[in-house]
Amino acid sequence: MIKSIKTRLAAWNQQRETIRELSMLTNRELADLGIGRGDIPFVADGSLLVSGDVAAPVTADDALIGPAWAAHVPTSLAA
Repeated sequence: MIKSIKTRLAAWNQQRETIRELSMLTNRELADLGIGRGDIPFVADGSLLVSGDVAAPVTADDALIGPAWAAHVPTSLAA
């Protein structure tokens, strides 16, 4: 039980630090990372995957959802 509390506390602290650091960036710097200011909490808790130039929402099993998934679909059946 104590290990669980320590793990949760460490995860919460990491999320808080990530939010703090991302919030200090300018809108331009955030755009360069492919995220908007409103995306910061989702990036910090891991529910938004930032890859390349696109921020894409993900499910708990890291499957892309929404329009961003189309960029990762093979273009042929042979792939």
